[in-house]
Amino acid sequence: MEDQMRTQTKFRLLIALLWLGTGGFSGHLAGQQLSIFNNNIANPFSVNPSQAGLGDNQILFQHRSQWVGLQGAPEKTLLTSEWRIGKRKTAVGFSVEREQANVIANTSSYATVAKHFPLSANHQLSFGASAGVRYNSIDFNRVNVQDLNDELVFGSRQNSVNFDGRFGLTYRFKALELQAAGLQLFGNKATYDNSFDQDHLEYRFVRHYVFSAAYQLQAGKQIGVRPMVQFRGVEGFPIQPEAILRLDFKNQIWVAGHYRHQAAAAATVGVTLNDKYVLGYSGELSTNRLAGFNGGTHEIMFGIRLGNIFKTESQQKDLVQLQGDVRSYEERLQYLQEANRKLNAEIEAQREKIAELKNGGQELDYAEVRKLVQSETDRAIKEYEAKNPRTVVVESSETSSTGEQEGKNELPSGIVAADQPFYVVIASTKTEKKAEKAVRQALKQFELESFIIHPPSSPYFFVSTGGYNDRESARLELKRVYNSGTDKKFNGKPWIVEPK
Repeated sequence: MEDQMRTQTKFRLLIALLWLGTGGFSGHLAGQQLSIFNNNIANPFSVNPSQAGLGDNQILFQHRSQWVGLQGAPEKTLLTSEWRIGKRKTAVGFSVEREQANVIANTSSYATVAKHFPLSANHQLSFGASAGVRYNSIDFNRVNVQDLNDELVFGSRQNSVNFDGRFGLTYRFKALELQAAGLQLFGNKATYDNSFDQDHLEYRFVRHYVFSAAYQLQAGKQIGVRPMVQFRGVEGFPIQPEAILRLDFKNQIWVAGHYRHQAAAAATVGVTLNDKYVLGYSGELSTNRLAGFNGGTHEIMFGIRLGNIFKTESQQKDLVQLQGDVRSYEERLQYLQEANRKLNAEIEAQREKIAELKNGGQELDYAEVRKLVQSETDRAIKEYEAKNPRTVVVESSETSSTGEQEGKNELPSGIVAADQPFYVVIASTKTEKKAEKAVRQALKQFELESFIIHPPSSPYFFVSTGGYNDRESARLELKRVYNSGTDKKFNGKPWIVEPK
């Protein structure tokens, strides 16, 4: 009778310890088996397979120590990686995790495939599925008994291997994001035999479900605000809601506050260094009956973002083109800033002249002013026309004294002789008719005066906005023309041609 009572006592103690590590017991061992990371706001792929590839390609490491100071409290370690494959709508991911809760330990690994489908300009739907293997073990040697010489009810350590699956959905509409995920979908069981009286214990992997909704707001050019609500359901347990508010600064630093209903409150902070290295920390305090009996829960996260190593050759060319456009815009900005500075200086000088006339008590001679303005206008027009000559007709040359055929050196109507060393060109064609059409289009669509040149050594007819004696003047005109956007019509940025 005494041995039977001792055996029953040890069995109850074992069940109590297992219950602490898993969250519940009902006929067989089950419960809330998967702890949640607060840092999942920076690594949503760890919860939802459909999130693979929606952000950067990255490798992240996370560790969570729950209820520090409480014996047998859960600890979880996770390593994830996710990769978007080029411009295609496919992404892959991999994860390895280990969780220890009292005498129960789970080690698992998963491979993930995700597909992303843009439904329209503002809608996107993503699917993701994971398949993996779970290695589950119970260490009965860790059960504390008073009599060290007494036999344990179960063997020292028993293990089981099970297949597992996960599935996730993500829907995006503008700034709204909705997520749904199911974990441990197979609901497998692990059976542990009692070597003492042939009884057995079943450990079942219960299904977990996570639903969330988030909306991205802007509180300024550098600050993003992302409120989120999350609902976590575990088979056989009430749904647990959580509210999260995340703030992002310059897309480099984020802070967040969490409140998990009747469970815990947490604060999370993270930073991205050099757009590459990720660091994060989260501290959590219990708000339920465990409050005051533990040193809180602590998480760390670090990793690296790798961009997209699967970029196609076309994407690389696009990147080079974009970098060239950025340099061009910077040059244009510098040119405009200098022109604006000169204009402001000239306006200030005119103001000073007017002030001097008023202070001197002299009356303005408006006739003289009109004459001066007309003179300056004529000078500006001549200077402009010198740089931007209109299309003119060059008369045919007379027969040479050597008796060569009349009209041999004749230039077609509407073509300007290329007598300048540098010309700014916005288009080139193989026929004069197409060149004339380009001249009309440049004037109508871009308000650019242009003309045609046809160097004898070239088979092309060039449409130019001006000819210049030096390269620097041509470069200034090139910068001006860049603003017009002619490349969208004539398939190429303006350039400088040296016909001679």
